[in-house]
Amino acid sequence: MNVGDLPAAITYDGADGAVDVLNQLSANVSVLNGSGLVATVPVGNSSNQAYNPEGMAYDPANGFVYVPNTNPGTVSVLNGSTVVATLVVGSSPTFATFDPGNGFVYITDLGGSVTVLNGTTMVGSWGSGPPREFPRSDPAGSSMFRTTPIAI
Repeated sequence: MNVGDLPAAITYDGADGAVDVLNQLSANVSVLNGSGLVATVPVGNSSNQAYNPEGMAYDPANGFVYVPNTNPGTVSVLNGSTVVATLVVGSSPTFATFDPGNGFVYITDLGGSVTVLNGTTMVGSWGSGPPREFPRSDPAGSSMFRTTPIAI
């Protein structure tokens, strides 16, 4: 099945069976179901492909998909094929993860900060320093981890 340019991330919604595919160079999300493409949702900045979204997270409690948009520094919140909110977050957000233990979504950015979201509300942020990528939570929901890229 064809989607946009450079599929970079994928999520699955067990409630409705939708699969969301983040297309980095197209700056959009392809929403698929068992019979094919349902919708194409614009996200990010299609005029500057170097800063398009790289990752996304799915929150099964509310059905939202969170797409960090590196430039212009926002997070698109999707519900199905609709953008229900665009939230301004840290400097160049890149990756997202959902923590099933507390229901929060964590967004890392190239400025070294982590933004915490609950639904469509920003509940906090912390950190500064080297860029952080690939946030992950432990299954119990008691800790949030973020990595720092290093050259090897």
